[in-house]
Amino acid sequence: MLLQIRSDGSITNNPTIYSNPARFEDMNESMKYQIAKQLSDLALKNLSFIQRIAKGLLMIWDNKSVYVVRRLYKISMNAKWALTGDESDGHRFIFNFGGSSTYANMNMEWIPPRDMVLCICMQLHNRHLGDGLIMHNPSTSRGGSINMSDIPTYIFALDPSDCNTRGPSVYNLPLPNVYENFLLCPGNNRIAVPLGGGILEMFQEYLNVWMHSAWNNELVGEIYTTIGMFSFSTDGKPIKNTFYTNWRKYSHWLGINEWKQTPLKPILTSMIGGGQWIIP
Repeated sequence: MLLQIRSDGSITNNPTIYSNPARFEDMNESMKYQIAKQLSDLALKNLSFIQRIAKGLLMIWDNKSVYVVRRLYKISMNAKWALTGDESDGHRFIFNFGGSSTYANMNMEWIPPRDMVLCICMQLHNRHLGDGLIMHNPSTSRGGSINMSDIPTYIFALDPSDCNTRGPSVYNLPLPNVYENFLLCPGNNRIAVPLGGGILEMFQEYLNVWMHSAWNNELVGEIYTTIGMFSFSTDGKPIKNTFYTNWRKYSHWLGINEWKQTPLKPILTSMIGGGQWIIP
């Protein structure tokens, strides 16, 4: 089907030379949202728009949701860290999963390996965008807050060397607060919704709260793997051990047939494009 986006944000499947066309990337956020809502009226169930907003940042629109995908160059881990080891093999900080009496509450910064593209994606359903919780329209007069658990957010890793194929892989890292379907558990935190705030403002607020929230071990699978991949030296730097350098081996791998059965399907399908990955 041939579509035309007019300069007023309307979509037509019957374009004419008299229409006033517009480039999707030139439109503001509010207009793009209105375009996404019109997709359902045209019954375009499999059509989506994707745009690189800035370095490391993508936005995806379809007829059901808006997705914000950001590449993470670091993760702040606010948790209880136990000091282990001795003078011979070196001291290190690990997650205090064993209930050690010697621990400290610290915020460690984990930096992904260079051969990993680590992403976080926030999904905003149309019900979030239409009930005033997200002010895509500056004239909306009410604000408030929203529970972070009501906003589906996912964390996943990609292998850059595998991002130019038709059947790319995705990895679920052994993080202690991420479900098997890549869904992040943000706890009971709430984020404010400022009047006139947009989707990107909401996303940044989510990141700020999440980065400073306390981590727990409720979703830990293989404790040994989690401790191995996310351990730190006494100077606060990630230890580049075999778990870190061989992160693919110690993460949950999903091929294209597997991740199509997860909530990541619309996100990754849009990022593939015409067979070429669009990486944040």
